[in-house]
Amino acid sequence: MMLEQKEYRLHSSRGSQTRSVAFFLPCCAVLWGVFLPTGAVAQPFDPAPDRLSILSWNVEWMFDHDTRDNASRLSREQSAPSQAYWEAKLRGVADVIAASRAHIVALQEIEGVQTLRDLQDEIDDRHGIHYRFAFIPGTDTATEQDVGLLVRSASGLVAYCRHEQSYAMFSSREYYNLSKHIVAHFRWSNVAAPLVLLNLHLRATPEAEEIREKQIKLARRWMQPYLESGADVLIVGDFNTEYMVGQAGGDLA
Repeated sequence: MMLEQKEYRLHSSRGSQTRSVAFFLPCCAVLWGVFLPTGAVAQPFDPAPDRLSILSWNVEWMFDHDTRDNASRLSREQSAPSQAYWEAKLRGVADVIAASRAHIVALQEIEGVQTLRDLQDEIDDRHGIHYRFAFIPGTDTATEQDVGLLVRSASGLVAYCRHEQSYAMFSSREYYNLSKHIVAHFRWSNVAAPLVLLNLHLRATPEAEEIREKQIKLARRWMQPYLESGADVLIVGDFNTEYMVGQAGGDLA
C-alpha cells in the first residue's frame, strides 16, 4: 500500500473573507500537511497546530478473525484468516499511523468501531500517541465495509455526522447514495474558518462509473452550504476512479 505525502497552504485574507478549498485525490493513501491561516476567534476551541497533517488510507479489508458478527459471505471470506494474521496487520497499520504523526486519520475498508478501538489501543500502547475515534455505521450490507476517523487529542474535532438525501433529491435520480461516509467538523481558537472534512468510499469497478459520478455529485451538493458559509472543505477517501492523475476524464472529471 502506497503512502503519498502532500502539503497545501490555505490562504486567508484579513477580516471575514476566507478562501475555501476542496481537494480530490484518487489515491488509496494520502498524507496532507495543511498550513492553517490565522484569525481571532473568541471561542473556547483548541489552538491549531502550525501544520495540520491529514492521512487518508484504504487499509484493504481490515476485518478481524472473528466472523461471528459478519452477516455477508463476502465479509467472512475477506476477514483475517487467523488471530496471528489480524494482530500482525493491526501492528503494521498502527506503526504507519504513529510514524506519520497525522492529526487526522481517515480510514476506509474498516470493519467497524471495534477496528478503530483496536487501533487506538495499539497506537497508544506501542507508541504513546493518543487518538480519539469518530464512527457512525454505514449501510453497505454487501461488503460490510465502513469508514471512520482517528483524531489526535486536542486536534479541533467538535462534531461529526452523516448526511442523507432529501426525498426530492432521491426522486430526481441525479444522485446515488453514499453508503460509506462520515463528515467531521473542526474548529480552532486561532483560526477563523472552520474545517469540514468528508471521508467517503465510492462504488468500485469500471462498470460503476455512472454511480460514482452521481455519488460525488451528491457529496459536492452536501458540501456546498459549508463552502458558501466560508468553511474550508476537504473531501478525502477512496474514489475508486479508473483514471490516473492528470487524466481529466470520466468520474475523475
